[in-house]
Amino acid sequence: MAHMPNPGNSVGAHNPEPDTHAAAGHTAYKSAGHTAELGADLANHISYPAAIPEQMPVNYVLAPLNAEHARIAARLHIAGQPGTFLTQLGPEILEIIYRALPEAGFGFVALMPHADCDDTPGDTPDNTGQTRAVCGFISGAPGIGGVFVKALTGEGGRRGLRLLRGLTRRLLRKPALIRHLFATLLYPLRSSHPSPVPPRAAAAETAAKTIELLSIMVDPGQRSQGIGGQLIHAFEAASRAQQATSIQVTVDARNAGARRFYADHGFQLQQEFRLYGRPMTLYRKAIA
Repeated sequence: MAHMPNPGNSVGAHNPEPDTHAAAGHTAYKSAGHTAELGADLANHISYPAAIPEQMPVNYVLAPLNAEHARIAARLHIAGQPGTFLTQLGPEILEIIYRALPEAGFGFVALMPHADCDDTPGDTPDNTGQTRAVCGFISGAPGIGGVFVKALTGEGGRRGLRLLRGLTRRLLRKPALIRHLFATLLYPLRSSHPSPVPPRAAAAETAAKTIELLSIMVDPGQRSQGIGGQLIHAFEAASRAQQATSIQVTVDARNAGARRFYADHGFQLQQEFRLYGRPMTLYRKAIA
């Protein structure tokens, strides 16, 4: 998956700690015979008509990511990126961030019948009334900074209080995480231009709109079925609908699977830098 500054790969388009599992979702689909049926189903789920993929694996549909998926997204994030900064903060903090994300950005969840995805927590009814489990998701925003603001100010400030209480408890238990917290808070400033950019190029980038792919996760038992690729395609179409001209994502330089996944889907390496004391890479894809 991508990285959210650690959020990089999990919660924000700049997931500095990419999801190694997203890379597994780029193989061929199980079947193309269900295309028409799923296409009609998807049309009722996705808020951006252009985001409907031409094909989906058997029994899968996509739906917009919303606050109700926050708890499931947090669990998938932890399963996909164990040991990263955000996951070390715990499910409570991640859930708050994912509740805020749809208010500042957008994303999609991959749904499949519960019988085919028994180990995935949570469920979502589709337009036919069938209960489906969330087996993967993708999220992004014009900038991770906006997600942080919504996490602090949403729900009349109550969300921010929960976030601060949870962070305080976690940091008291693990003081070593404090420096990573500061690196994450400063990430929005750094992620715009990881290195000096010529004035003319900077002006051109200001006029254009870039969406940050913050996280993409697929349930371990559902990888290698094309889910990751379809989530990327839907995300690209939704980004175009918002007049974006490019998508960028931060990936751990040592995550060969994730780097290969993005390269296979048209992303090009733009920059290398360090975050959390680790080498990171910035990938970008033009979508205009």
